[in-house]
Amino acid sequence: MKLEHVFFHNYPTELPGVLHNNVWSLPDQIFLKERKLNHLPGEFSKRLKFFNRGIIVFFISCVMCLSFKGLFGQSNKEFIIGLSGSWGFEMDPGDHGVTEKWFNKKLVDQISLPGSMTSNGKGDDINVNTPFTGSINDSSWFYKQEYEKYRQPGNIKVPFWLQPIKYYKGPAWYQKTIVIPSSWKGRSIELFIERSHWETSVWADEQLIGTRNSLGTPQIFNLSHLTAGRHRLTIRIDNRVKDINVGINSHSISDHTQTNWNGMVGNIQLSARSPVYIDYVELYPDINLRKVIAKVWMKNISGKPARAILNFSVISDSRLAERLHPIKKEIIIATDTGFFETSFSMGNKPLCLLRNSH
Repeated sequence: MKLEHVFFHNYPTELPGVLHNNVWSLPDQIFLKERKLNHLPGEFSKRLKFFNRGIIVFFISCVMCLSFKGLFGQSNKEFIIGLSGSWGFEMDPGDHGVTEKWFNKKLVDQISLPGSMTSNGKGDDINVNTPFTGSINDSSWFYKQEYEKYRQPGNIKVPFWLQPIKYYKGPAWYQKTIVIPSSWKGRSIELFIERSHWETSVWADEQLIGTRNSLGTPQIFNLSHLTAGRHRLTIRIDNRVKDINVGINSHSISDHTQTNWNGMVGNIQLSARSPVYIDYVELYPDINLRKVIAKVWMKNISGKPARAILNFSVISDSRLAERLHPIKKEIIIATDTGFFETSFSMGNKPLCLLRNSH
């Protein structure tokens, strides 16, 4: 079996964490770390030009102690189930849903996803007491006579917020029945939410799968334990500022920039991939030694030892770039996890400098 994993390349629209259609063949998280340099997403593509404008590609060929007949001869679509459409829904302003085990009941309201509560007309009417997120405002709007008509119910016009039709801050619950195909038996199954806002907790039937609170990357949950058949998927999203306080005026949450919305946007899907796969990668560029150190963590949910062959390659988009030889390494994953570290030489040609890169 051969899986191709493209971990990153020099196009800023396809940074780590941005959704790709064939997500079942991609790792969960990738981090680029460079000594004495702090990376911002917008600089990511430029940093790659230290590597001969190259694209780093990993190939993994897994020869396992299990047989998967026709596994990769089938269409990728067979291993992806989109979850767009109508979902059960319920607001939880009193924050009682967890203690009352709402994941065990059917949510009676409906909402369309991908989307936000605002885009679905869900939430509370705007008034002078709406608890917007942010502190940059003009207090005169609340008391000056000239603004009085804009403070009246049905005619609220707030000049310092991106005023939505409805507003809601707190936990909201989303629910959908999913069906796991029998052909997914033995595979790694993931729930992929491209962008949710903000803290996201997932239950499969009565079991809590986990909680994620990333603001800038997809939320990914492992559902490999699910058997074939119907299951109830329940998701609780809380857009209050809680464990991670990025500041109420931060562009990622404030109501005068992105807005503090509640919901799930982008691609929402279930995916299944090989039971042996790359789970996590760290790359450490060393310009002085002209090499990249790769640390690779692998998963093996097959229940049996597996042999994996990793091929490390650098592919350049420049005809003038040095052609580097790939490195081939073999590892044995005896348990459910495996770790491998290697270094990759970047050749002898001069590396590009950022100030000369375009």
